[in-house]
Amino acid sequence: MHRRRHAGAQPAHIVGASLDTVIAAGAAAEGRGIPVEILVTDDASDDGTREIVLDKARSSPLRMHVIEFGTRQGPAVARNAALERASADLIVFVDSDVIVPRGFFEAHMAAHREQGPMIYVNGALVWVATLEEALSMPRPTVWDFSGRSLGTANASVLREHLDAVGGFDPAFRGMGWEDSDLGRRLQKFGLRRVQLQEALAYHVEPAITTPEQLEVRLAKERERGMYALHYMAKHPEFRTRLSAQDTAFHRFLSWAMRMGGIINEDNLLVWLERARRRGWASLEKIWFEGVITKVYFESLNRARAEKSSGTSGVR
Repeated sequence: MHRRRHAGAQPAHIVGASLDTVIAAGAAAEGRGIPVEILVTDDASDDGTREIVLDKARSSPLRMHVIEFGTRQGPAVARNAALERASADLIVFVDSDVIVPRGFFEAHMAAHREQGPMIYVNGALVWVATLEEALSMPRPTVWDFSGRSLGTANASVLREHLDAVGGFDPAFRGMGWEDSDLGRRLQKFGLRRVQLQEALAYHVEPAITTPEQLEVRLAKERERGMYALHYMAKHPEFRTRLSAQDTAFHRFLSWAMRMGGIINEDNLLVWLERARRRGWASLEKIWFEGVITKVYFESLNRARAEKSSGTSGVR
């Protein structure tokens, strides 16, 4: 489990609830003879998360290790630090804003036992806005589909395969692409991706209602745009451009989702609130995605221009 630094990105109580469900699911697995250890990397959080995590570690019935960084290192370095401490043969990745049900670890184990050894697993992920919605355990919808090569919010890989490909690339210092890159390298190593509906988890992403929340989210998109170039350079195939949305079609789609540019960063919150009041859940998602992809494309364009001029700090 990796805790991101961005202040305001996820309330600390969601991190605590996520850990509670991971511990409960792990304890249930241990009750069935499956040993579980939990490793949490605190990547310089500054919102009270550290105290919550350490308290959970002290009271956990499972072996639990906490790795702390004083300054932000990014998800790739943070996850590699946890991998160095891990002793298990199977590594299950869960983000700090993900709620897992009992039976979660058993589902991952069963997939590797029944379909392995040359596989890795992407578990199903349902996006919800509240902790209460996550705990009601709804079924996935069309909005929850993901074609990513690997998503570390809910995934599992044998330790030997992670070691064979070198773990996460530490050159991804910000948000985005370190897990997709790992997935592509696992595939090139010869592994098959298994999309496992039985390993269902719930990603809690609270509705964005304040300028501060919106800025945190847009900062993530700017980081994603910055590091997309490194991802595409490592994997120059066309399908990588598709996954990075680096096509004219994706740019047109973003423009259309923003109603031809009428909706932008400055007025997005007004439009989102209007959609919520009228119960337009799909339009809320469409408008939001249109704006954040616009910011992502702007960052990608800047990174590409800086690389062309030789001023980029990203490989």
